Amino acid sequence: MQELTKRISGDWADITKSALLVRDLIEYFNLNNDDLNQYITGLKFAVESGITEYKTSLLNPLFTILAEMKFKSFSFDELKTKSRDLGALVFLILIQRLFSSGSLSFSFSKDSHAASDGHNDINEIIADVLSKIKEDPQYKNKQEVKKILTQIYIYKRERETMNKLSPNIKDKKKAQAFYSNFRMTFNKIFENIQKNYAELINKEKRESLKDIDKNILANIPLKQLVPLYTKQAREFSRIRSTLAFALDDKYKTREILVNIAKQKDAFLDLIDQEFSAFKKICQSLHVTKPEDYALKLSLSLASELASVLEKIVQKEEEQPEEES
Repeated sequence: MQELTKRISGDWADITKSALLVRDLIEYFNLNNDDLNQYITGLKFAVESGITEYKTSLLNPLFTILAEMKFKSFSFDELKTKSRDLGALVFLILIQRLFSSGSLSFSFSKDSHAASDGHNDINEIIADVLSKIKEDPQYKNKQEVKKILTQIYIYKRERETMNKLSPNIKDKKKAQAFYSNFRMTFNKIFENIQKNYAELINKEKRESLKDIDKNILANIPLKQLVPLYTKQAREFSRIRSTLAFALDDKYKTREILVNIAKQKDAFLDLIDQEFSAFKKICQSLHVTKPEDYALKLSLSLASELASVLEKIVQKEEEQPEEES
C-alpha cells in the first residue's frame, strides 16, 4: 500500500525532527501533564525489571486486543487508546536515546540512594532483596524479608487488577480518579517496603549496603545502545503509524491489524534485545554478576526517566504561580 508507506515514512521524518529535545517530543506527541504523570507512575511501579518491564506493559495490551479480534469485533476507540500507548513507547525510547548519546544528562543525587535510613529507591530495595535471596535462599526466612515479599505480592495483585480494569475506563475524569486511587495504594505498599527494609539493614548493620551502585548509570558505557534505541523507535513508530492509518482510512482495517498481530514476537524481541544488550555491556566491565547488574541498570533507567518527567511536570505546574 503506497499510502501506508508514505504515512510511515512521513511520521518517522516528523519524529526525527523532534527527537533532539524532550520538549519538542512532548509537543509532537501532544502530551499533557496527565499523560506524563501516568508514565511516571508506570515507570515507578516497574519494580521487577525496570524500563524493559514498563515498555513491555505498553506493548502487550495491543496484542491482547488483536488476538481477541479473531473471536469478536474490535473497538475503534480501544485501538485508538493503544495507538496512544505506542506513542508513549516511542517517546520514552527517544528519551533513552538522548541519555545514551549524551545529549541528556543524568541527574544524580547524593542522598537519593542513602541506605542507612531506608529511603532507597523502591526498585533498588527490591532488586537488592531478590538478589540476596538468589544468593542465599535462607535469606527469605528473615522476618523483615518476609514482610517485604508479602508487600511485593500485594503490589502484583493490585497491579494486575489495575491493568485488567483500566481498558474499560473511557471517561478521562474517571480515569484520573482510578489511577489516583491505585497510586495511593501503591505508595502505601512502597512505604511499608521501605520501612521493613530500613529495619532489615539496621538489624544487619551491613556497611556495604550504603554503596548500592549509587552512580550505576555514570559507570556504564551507554553510547553503544543508541543504534538499538533508534531501531526500537523506528519499528514502534511503524506499528503506530500503521495502526493510525488503519483506523483513519478504515480500509482493509482487519487485514492490516491481523498483519500487525503476526509480528508480535518480532516486536517483543526488540525489548528482549535491550536487556541482552545490558548484560553484554556489564559483561564487558567484568562485573561478578552481569545479569544482576543489568537488572539494576534497567531499574535505574526507569527511575531516571521518571525523574526527568517529574521535573518537567513540576516546572509546568510552577509556571502559573510565577506569572501571577
